[in-house]
Amino acid sequence: MVVLPDADVDSLIDGATIGIFFNAGQSCMAGSRLIVHESLYDRVVAGIAVRAKAIRVGSGFDTETQIGPLISEAQLSKVCRYIDEGKRAGAKLHAGGHRVGERGYFVAPTIFGGADPSMSIMRKEIFGPVLGVMSYATQDPEEIAALANDTTYGLAASIWTRDVASAHQLVGLMRAGQVWVNAHHVGGGSAGRRLAPVWLGTRERSRGR
Repeated sequence: MVVLPDADVDSLIDGATIGIFFNAGQSCMAGSRLIVHESLYDRVVAGIAVRAKAIRVGSGFDTETQIGPLISEAQLSKVCRYIDEGKRAGAKLHAGGHRVGERGYFVAPTIFGGADPSMSIMRKEIFGPVLGVMSYATQDPEEIAALANDTTYGLAASIWTRDVASAHQLVGLMRAGQVWVNAHHVGGGSAGRRLAPVWLGTRERSRGR
């Protein structure tokens, strides 16, 4: 997820929250790498952290649950290992960073700021509710695209900007199978649009919508 300096921050916070925490991050299109222009970085990280801390983690049989468990004990161990690696590498933990409860495979929605491209939390497919955030200063579209493309993964990406020309230019430079503009996890089979009211903290439920 690439955020240009003219992005609508409120919309980005909503979309990034859905992008990484939908299905507890267990999605091959999860927005696990957030690359934000330095002018917006503090607002974006703080806003997503507030959302993350408010998400209800629990059983999928509980209608109040917003994030359920990971798929297995092995996946729980893998996700917790990456979280520990992020801490040791010096990324700043803004939310989560721990297992929830002693039974089941639950992980708190986790946000790391101050990440850099060399960290495993930015290079690996964690497949869990873990977001790595890094900032950039350049205005050069090719340099921005190079940051986004610095990964062996590229099934999906998103660009956040108010400028249509900038969006089209950057879409052409990014190596991803699908690129959304000002959205993440919408259309197709992701169900992100249908689940959005739950993620955004309203009382509306996704069931039947």
